[in-house]
Amino acid sequence: MFTFGSLETVFGAITMSGAQGWSPLQEEEAILDYILSDDEYDSDDANMTEAAVSAMAARNEALAKSNQLMEGRMEREQACSIERVVEILNGLPGVRKWSPFYCAALDHLLAGAANRQGLIAFPSVEDKIRYLEIRIKRKL
Repeated sequence: MFTFGSLETVFGAITMSGAQGWSPLQEEEAILDYILSDDEYDSDDANMTEAAVSAMAARNEALAKSNQLMEGRMEREQACSIERVVEILNGLPGVRKWSPFYCAALDHLLAGAANRQGLIAFPSVEDKIRYLEIRIKRKL
């Protein structure tokens, strides 16, 4: 049967934060060796060990999936970051920095992530310029 002490023994060395996913403070093999090296090993301990190993495997799967989701989210956020879209705006041909068109486009892009995603969604430079002209109601 699981007790708080047995769970603390199995999972106590593991820390997790939303920013980093999971990070073991000890190798999982060392934890399993600790569990399996108990001299007072009986059938209840065997059931607990099997359950602990099963719980660790399920936890690892869940953490791996969570890490994949976070990595995907971070990549999407990076793709439409303010720095990225300002680089795109600065690289558009015919757009003079600090011109009325540039300032209006910059205001539009800074207003929200959806506006930045809209600009990035268009593949060609011409489409990006046309998107901005329509959204800010100014001709280049």
